[in-house]
Amino acid sequence: MTNDITISVLGCGWFGKALAVDLINKGHLVKGSTTSLAKLDDLRQNGIQPYLIDLQNNNIQADFFDCDIIIVACGANIGDLDKYCKQYNVKRLIFISTTGVYDGKGEVDERSRTNTDKPHYIAEQRLASLPGLSVIRFAGLVGPGRLPGRFLAGKKDLPAGSAPVNLIHLEDCIGLTEAVIARPEIKLINGVSPDHPTRVAFYRSAAEHEGLTPPQFNDAGGEQKLVHSYFAEIYQYQINDWLTWINKGY
Repeated sequence: MTNDITISVLGCGWFGKALAVDLINKGHLVKGSTTSLAKLDDLRQNGIQPYLIDLQNNNIQADFFDCDIIIVACGANIGDLDKYCKQYNVKRLIFISTTGVYDGKGEVDERSRTNTDKPHYIAEQRLASLPGLSVIRFAGLVGPGRLPGRFLAGKKDLPAGSAPVNLIHLEDCIGLTEAVIARPEIKLINGVSPDHPTRVAFYRSAAEHEGLTPPQFNDAGGEQKLVHSYFAEIYQYQINDWLTWINKGY
C-alpha cells in the first residue's frame, strides 16, 4: 500500500475506528467521521482528524472529501453520499457491505445471486456509478468487544445447528481492507474466514470458554449459506481456525 496518502473513514465505529488507528500507525493521514459530538475528542486523542458528519440530515464538511480514498463504514444509510462524492470529485471509494446480501442457500461467492431488496445492496447500486468504487462484503464480525460466546449463550432450541458459520475477525477486516486499498482493480470481494465450523461447535465452544451456559441447537433448517471468496488469493487470513482461536483464549 502506498505510504503517506490521505484516507477519510466515514463512520468511526467498531470497525472504522480500529481501521483508522491502524492506518495512522502505518504512516497515513486519516480523517474520521462520527455523528456524535461526544466522540470527536476520542477520535482526536487517537490521532484521527475528527469530523462531524450526518448524511441522513445532509450535515457534511467539505474538507472531509479532500482525500485520496474514502472508506465508507457507516452501514447502508448513506444518504446522498454519491452526490457529494461527485460534487467534490472523489477519485476512489471503498464501501463496506455485508455477505447478508446473498440470496438463497448453499455455497455462494461474489458471482452468486443477491437479494436486490437488501439495504446494503441498494446502497452498493447507488454508488455503482462512481469512479474507483470497490465493495467489500464482510461476514459476521467478531473480535474485541464482539466476543461470540455471549451471542447465543443460554438460548435453547436454536435452529440450524449443523449449518456453517461465516465469520471474519476484526484483525482480518482491517487486513483485507488494506489489501483492497493496495489493489484498486478489486471491485468486489467477500470478507470471510476460510474456516466454517458448525454453529453448534463454534457457539458452544465460545460460550464454554467464557464460562457461560452453552446454547442448545436442533437441526431444523440445517442447509444454510456457506460463503466463499472467489478472490481469496489476494489476502492471507490471520484468524483461519476458529476453534483453535477460541481454545487459545481469543
